[in-house]
Amino acid sequence: EPQMIMHPFNPELEGTDVSGIADPNGVQIFMEFVNVAQGQGSGYVPYMWQYYDDSSRLEPKLSYVSSFEPWQWIVWERGFMLMMWTSWLLKKNNLFFWL
Repeated sequence: EPQMIMHPFNPELEGTDVSGIADPNGVQIFMEFVNVAQGQGSGYVPYMWQYYDDSSRLEPKLSYVSSFEPWQWIVWERGFMLMMWTSWLLKKNNLFFWL
């Protein structure tokens, strides 16, 4: 059973069994992480998730998951599709903004 070790915006998930957490489309997110990591070693999992600390907003998200066998952990890097798309468009059009 997958357990959350740490989450920056949902600390109530820490130390809990997250196997039953599903997005609005029925994707059991953390079980998909396990399936990909155990089946392929690594890969991508698309799903919907709360947008940062705004619990009223859901956005498409894409995670790259990988198995870390020495600790029997699954680690992942994720990003909101909106941010990836915006970044790609800015780079594609050579648009840069300086603060």
